[in-house]
Amino acid sequence: MRIVGVNGIATHGAGNIDVLLQEMRARGFETRDVRLPRRYALSARWGGCKDGQIVAQHSQDDDIIVAHSFGCLRAWHAHQVRNYRAIVCIAPAMGQRVKWRDPLRVHCWHSLSDWAIRIGKLLILHPIGGAGNRGFSQPGVVNHDAKGAGHSDYFRGPRLKALADSIVQLA
Repeated sequence: MRIVGVNGIATHGAGNIDVLLQEMRARGFETRDVRLPRRYALSARWGGCKDGQIVAQHSQDDDIIVAHSFGCLRAWHAHQVRNYRAIVCIAPAMGQRVKWRDPLRVHCWHSLSDWAIRIGKLLILHPIGGAGNRGFSQPGVVNHDAKGAGHSDYFRGPRLKALADSIVQLA
Protein backbone atom coordinates (compact mmCIF):
# COMPACT_ATOMS: atom_id res chain seq x y z
CA MET A 1 0.00 0.00 0.00
CA ARG A 2 1.29 3.41 -1.02
CA ILE A 3 0.01 6.95 -0.85
CA VAL A 4 -0.34 8.10 -4.47
CA GLY A 5 -0.61 11.81 -5.25
CA VAL A 6 -2.63 13.24 -8.15
CA ASN A 7 -2.15 16.95 -8.86
CA GLY A 8 -4.67 19.42 -10.19
CA ILE A 9 -4.91 21.70 -13.19
CA ALA A 10 -2.05 23.95 -14.35
CA THR A 11 0.38 22.52 -11.78
CA HIS A 12 2.63 19.60 -11.04
CA GLY A 13 1.63 19.81 -7.36
CA ALA A 14 4.61 21.69 -5.91
CA GLY A 15 2.51 23.81 -3.53
CA ASN A 16 -0.16 21.26 -2.69
CA ILE A 17 -0.08 17.49 -3.30
CA ASP A 18 3.73 17.38 -3.11
CA VAL A 19 3.55 19.03 0.33
CA LEU A 20 1.07 16.39 1.51
CA LEU A 21 3.19 13.55 0.11
CA GLN A 22 6.23 14.96 1.91
CA GLU A 23 4.24 14.99 5.17
CA MET A 24 3.20 11.37 4.60
CA ARG A 25 6.81 10.32 3.90
CA ALA A 26 7.83 12.00 7.16
CA ARG A 27 5.25 9.78 8.86
CA GLY A 28 6.85 6.66 7.38
CA PHE A 29 4.64 5.99 4.36
CA GLU A 30 5.79 5.05 0.89
CA THR A 31 4.54 7.64 -1.58
CA ARG A 32 4.31 8.05 -5.32
CA ASP A 33 3.80 11.29 -7.22
CA VAL A 34 2.16 10.54 -10.56
CA ARG A 35 3.60 12.85 -13.23
CA LEU A 36 0.71 14.12 -15.30
CA PRO A 37 0.55 16.71 -18.06
CA ARG A 38 -0.42 20.22 -17.09
CA ARG A 39 -3.95 20.91 -18.19
CA TYR A 40 -5.68 24.20 -18.77
CA ALA A 41 -9.34 25.15 -19.26
CA LEU A 42 -9.90 23.49 -22.64
CA SER A 43 -7.50 20.55 -22.37
CA ALA A 44 -8.94 19.70 -18.94
CA ARG A 45 -12.37 19.19 -20.50
CA TRP A 46 -11.15 16.25 -22.55
CA GLY A 47 -7.99 15.21 -20.69
CA GLY A 48 -9.44 13.79 -17.47
CA CYS A 49 -10.08 10.30 -18.81
CA LYS A 50 -6.66 9.99 -20.45
CA ASP A 51 -4.99 11.29 -17.29
CA GLY A 52 -6.99 8.81 -15.20
CA GLN A 53 -5.55 5.99 -17.29
CA ILE A 54 -2.05 7.26 -16.49
CA VAL A 55 -2.90 7.31 -12.77
CA ALA A 56 -4.21 3.75 -13.00
CA GLN A 57 -0.99 2.63 -14.74
CA HIS A 58 1.18 4.17 -12.00
CA SER A 59 -0.86 2.90 -9.06
CA GLN A 60 -2.13 -0.44 -7.85
CA ASP A 61 -5.07 -1.92 -6.02
CA ASP A 62 -5.05 -1.15 -2.28
CA ASP A 63 -3.18 2.17 -2.71
CA ILE A 64 -4.59 5.32 -1.15
CA ILE A 65 -5.11 8.09 -3.68
CA VAL A 66 -4.82 11.71 -2.55
CA ALA A 67 -5.99 14.17 -5.18
CA HIS A 68 -6.41 17.93 -5.33
CA SER A 69 -8.81 19.96 -7.46
CA PHE A 70 -8.90 18.64 -11.07
CA GLY A 71 -6.80 15.71 -9.82
CA CYS A 72 -9.98 14.40 -8.18
CA LEU A 73 -11.59 13.95 -11.60
CA ARG A 74 -8.43 12.18 -12.75
CA ALA A 75 -8.71 9.92 -9.66
CA TRP A 76 -12.37 9.22 -10.46
CA HIS A 77 -11.36 7.89 -13.88
CA ALA A 78 -8.55 5.80 -12.35
CA HIS A 79 -11.03 4.39 -9.81
CA GLN A 80 -12.99 2.88 -12.70
CA VAL A 81 -9.97 0.59 -13.25
CA ARG A 82 -8.40 0.17 -9.80
CA ASN A 83 -9.72 -1.00 -6.45
CA TYR A 84 -8.17 1.60 -4.14
CA ARG A 85 -8.21 1.32 -0.37
CA ALA A 86 -9.33 4.96 -0.19
CA ILE A 87 -9.63 8.05 -2.37
CA VAL A 88 -9.10 11.39 -0.64
CA CYS A 89 -10.47 14.28 -2.68
CA ILE A 90 -9.24 17.68 -1.57
CA ALA A 91 -11.17 20.68 -2.93
CA PRO A 92 -12.51 18.59 -5.84
CA ALA A 93 -13.08 20.52 -9.05
CA MET A 94 -15.85 18.23 -10.23
CA GLY A 95 -19.59 17.78 -9.99
CA GLN A 96 -21.33 16.96 -6.72
CA ARG A 97 -23.51 14.29 -8.32
CA VAL A 98 -20.72 12.16 -9.79
CA LYS A 99 -21.20 8.48 -8.97
CA TRP A 100 -18.27 6.69 -7.36
CA ARG A 101 -17.98 2.96 -7.90
CA ASP A 102 -17.28 2.42 -4.20
CA PRO A 103 -18.50 5.53 -2.35
CA LEU A 104 -17.62 4.18 1.12
CA ARG A 105 -13.94 4.56 0.22
CA VAL A 106 -14.24 8.21 -0.86
CA HIS A 107 -13.39 11.07 1.51
CA CYS A 108 -14.06 14.61 0.31
CA TRP A 109 -12.56 17.73 1.92
CA HIS A 110 -14.55 20.80 0.84
CA SER A 111 -15.28 24.39 1.85
CA LEU A 112 -17.81 27.04 0.89
CA SER A 113 -14.92 29.53 1.16
CA ASP A 114 -13.15 27.99 -1.85
CA TRP A 115 -13.46 30.80 -4.40
CA ALA A 116 -11.43 28.94 -7.04
CA ILE A 117 -14.23 26.36 -7.25
CA ARG A 118 -16.99 28.97 -7.15
CA ILE A 119 -15.45 30.95 -10.02
CA GLY A 120 -14.38 27.85 -11.95
CA LYS A 121 -17.97 26.58 -12.08
CA LEU A 122 -18.81 29.59 -14.23
CA LEU A 123 -16.31 28.76 -16.98
CA ILE A 124 -17.79 27.46 -20.21
CA LEU A 125 -16.47 24.07 -21.44
CA HIS A 126 -14.70 23.46 -18.16
CA PRO A 127 -15.31 20.32 -16.07
CA ILE A 128 -15.42 22.09 -12.69
CA GLY A 129 -18.44 21.46 -10.50
CA GLY A 130 -19.51 22.20 -6.95
CA ALA A 131 -18.07 19.28 -4.97
CA GLY A 132 -15.19 21.47 -3.77
CA ASN A 133 -17.72 23.76 -2.11
CA ARG A 134 -20.33 21.35 -0.75
CA GLY A 135 -18.97 17.80 -1.03
CA PHE A 136 -20.42 14.88 -2.96
CA SER A 137 -24.12 14.06 -2.77
CA GLN A 138 -23.75 10.28 -3.22
CA PRO A 139 -24.70 8.34 -0.07
CA GLY A 140 -21.73 6.67 1.57
CA VAL A 141 -19.14 9.31 0.66
CA VAL A 142 -17.53 10.82 3.77
CA ASN A 143 -17.66 14.61 3.40
CA HIS A 144 -15.41 16.75 5.61
CA ASP A 145 -16.40 20.43 5.84
CA ALA A 146 -13.15 22.39 6.15
CA LYS A 147 -14.91 25.61 7.13
CA GLY A 148 -13.09 28.71 5.94
CA ALA A 149 -10.53 26.87 3.79
CA GLY A 150 -9.43 28.38 0.51
CA HIS A 151 -8.49 26.20 -2.45
CA SER A 152 -4.94 25.42 -1.31
CA ASP A 153 -5.25 26.09 2.44
CA TYR A 154 -5.36 22.34 3.09
CA PHE A 155 -1.60 22.13 2.56
CA ARG A 156 -0.45 24.43 5.37
CA GLY A 157 -0.43 24.45 9.15
CA PRO A 158 -3.14 22.73 11.19
CA ARG A 159 -5.21 21.77 8.12
CA LEU A 160 -2.24 19.84 6.66
CA LYS A 161 -1.77 18.00 9.96
CA ALA A 162 -5.50 17.17 10.20
CA LEU A 163 -5.55 15.93 6.61
CA ALA A 164 -2.45 13.79 7.15
CA ASP A 165 -3.91 12.40 10.42
CA SER A 166 -7.07 11.35 8.56
CA ILE A 167 -5.00 9.58 5.89
CA VAL A 168 -3.08 7.71 8.59
CA GLN A 169 -6.43 6.46 9.93
CA LEU A 170 -7.39 5.22 6.44
CA ALA A 171 -4.11 3.35 6.08
